Amino acid sequence: MKGKNKRKLKIILGAFIVIAAIGILWYNAPQGVTDLDPKDVKEIVVFDGNTGKSLHIEKEKDIDYIIDGLNGIRIKRKGISLGYTGFRYKTTIYLKSGEEADGFNNFIINSPETIRKDPFFYTVIGSKTPCEYIEDLFEKDKEI
Repeated sequence: MKGKNKRKLKIILGAFIVIAAIGILWYNAPQGVTDLDPKDVKEIVVFDGNTGKSLHIEKEKDIDYIIDGLNGIRIKRKGISLGYTGFRYKTTIYLKSGEEADGFNNFIINSPETIRKDPFFYTVIGSKTPCEYIEDLFEKDKEI
């Protein structure tokens, strides 16, 4: 009887270790933000959480720059974002079909190094988000 209990305990412990290892690998694995062809994007809508203003980015050169920038970055989970309020740039990408882009869409660019897509914060690895470019677009829009 004791031998069966020890065997069950070893199986349960082994399963727990395997599940924990898979979870840790998944959490720490870098991933891309987007994999979009800028030619398929009709519009990028950005809402500035600091000012309450929206920007509808439709110029081809601006879309190319932002999408190419997002395609080129890798991100890694940094922490849980649930329960946090406030944000910098809420970003939504619309395709020429009129639908929202699949995958990593409706995310928040908090800084050049941080993206938020609930339920996680992500840190950018090796490059930066197009945060400063978007900031410049808001400044140009203010001047008009």
